[in-house]
Amino acid sequence: MRRDDVQAMFKRIPEVDHTKVCLVLAGGQIVNVDLLYRLDDTFVTVRGREAGSNDEGRAFFLPYESISYMKIERMVLIAELEFIFGVAQKVPAGPLPGEVGKSALTVTPMPAPPTDPAGIARANLLARIQAARTSAGVPNKVG
Repeated sequence: MRRDDVQAMFKRIPEVDHTKVCLVLAGGQIVNVDLLYRLDDTFVTVRGREAGSNDEGRAFFLPYESISYMKIERMVLIAELEFIFGVAQKVPAGPLPGEVGKSALTVTPMPAPPTDPAGIARANLLARIQAARTSAGVPNKVG
């Protein structure tokens, strides 16, 4: 990537998401950004860590020409991409209609836990059946 490309992308990506940006270098190494410190003429300075390492808070001085691409390390909604590129005015709080099920969680009220051993065993069995059905993509109608 060129200097202008990297600088423009960091300006487009909301500052709260800078900690989720990964810089992938030409050699395949990945730098997880914790803080964008400075955008100079020939290099970018970030604090972060190398992917696969627990060594946090390291300083990286990366020449722009060594950066292959940038990625946001989380699921990104279409509305967020539209916001980043100036298509949308505001990022909606929830997912778009076509994205239901991808990021939306359905909250089901939990009944009071049973206190008798048979009730506890039944609740555990139902929970395991529901988990198995959910992972198989079957609607949850056990109970």
